[in-house]
Amino acid sequence: DYQVSLVRYFGDGSEECDTSGEARPNIELDDWGLALWAMADYVERTKDTAWLGEKNYRGTMYSAARDHVFRTLAACLDRAGDGLVVTRDTGLWEQNDEPYQLYASSTLAAVAGVRGFAGLARAAGDAAAAAEAETLVPKLAEGFRRTFVKNGITMGRADGAARNRIDGALLNALDFDVVPAPDLFGRMEALVTPSGGYRRVNGTTDYEAQEFVFIDVAFARMLLKKGDRARAEKMIGRLTGRVAA
Repeated sequence: DYQVSLVRYFGDGSEECDTSGEARPNIELDDWGLALWAMADYVERTKDTAWLGEKNYRGTMYSAARDHVFRTLAACLDRAGDGLVVTRDTGLWEQNDEPYQLYASSTLAAVAGVRGFAGLARAAGDAAAAAEAETLVPKLAEGFRRTFVKNGITMGRADGAARNRIDGALLNALDFDVVPAPDLFGRMEALVTPSGGYRRVNGTTDYEAQEFVFIDVAFARMLLKKGDRARAEKMIGRLTGRVAA
């Protein structure tokens, strides 16, 4: 009953929830927000609003996004004071060795995705859905601040666990320009690896201790936004040099 997979997706339409032997499925709710953000980004850059009306097996690209991504996401929100957050899941790092938690990454993606969907709805002439989305955006931003920002420190998980206290996924807060997180740049050094790149989180597994190119590139983009071109170019130069080798 949803359009975009939350787990591993295969070309034949099947899904695979987990291969780690855990009893509960790995669920990454950030996928819905990211899908809506990507659709909106495409339409904004190309002005290809006709694509929204193209047919698929559920109806049109737009109606599938509205009914089976946006509204499905909206049904998976929890109250956080006067705001809203995406409900508990395994986060984008598939941390399925623990019970489901509230992850900042899922709510960040929701803010960006719902904001983007409002523009899609306007482009499709659906004023009611646009208003529905526009009402949710400030509530999600408020829920994020209330849940994940503690004493000026932005955390990757609501419970403040050491594993996600500094989390590379928080760079999406700056990349999507959805919530302020001025503390991130100084704190990212806690994730630096001996290679000079950055890991995802402070977890203790081999998977979590590795440098992640995804984080390196995201951090370089943030450095460019801050005007630190020299440091960004050094980081990207190191990556491209290793790729060339």
